[in-house]
Amino acid sequence: TWNDRPLTERMAPSLRRVGVVSGPGLPALLAEARAAASDQRLELVHAPAHSDRELLAAFKRLAPEVDGFWLLPDNRVLSREAVGDLLTFAKRADKQVLVFTPQLLDLGALLSAEAEPGDIAEQVLAVARSAPRGNRAPAVVPLTRARIRINPTVAAWFNLTLTPPLQGLVHAP
Repeated sequence: TWNDRPLTERMAPSLRRVGVVSGPGLPALLAEARAAASDQRLELVHAPAHSDRELLAAFKRLAPEVDGFWLLPDNRVLSREAVGDLLTFAKRADKQVLVFTPQLLDLGALLSAEAEPGDIAEQVLAVARSAPRGNRAPAVVPLTRARIRINPTVAAWFNLTLTPPLQGLVHAP
């Protein structure tokens, strides 16, 4: 049935390999990202970067190997210029991009997945309750809920069909 199929398969059936670039030192986040990608029947291809310039170069190196990109909110390697350049490059390279905020949909991203504020609050409280005083909290805490938004203009550009359930996720700036 429709609900048994992953979102990516329903929306972009040709998407199989997704490139992701991040700064160093995020093995737990990457493991979580790989698991999430696998749940969507996708293969995650990772490349490290240490700066915004390296980020863009890594995306360009990955482009021939992947069908799309997943832009993580890693402020250590992201800059306003890098995000704009990356989305411009992705459009020229005919690559779909998943981003972390709907504001980037207007710059050419296909899909955004952002944390729900209530989920962030719940996870922060859970960490605060479970971490003994004086101990460091984990660098990344997985969230459990997300708001999904779709850029219908980019979806049309990729000839993607937005069925009625997906039409409810359309971003209207």
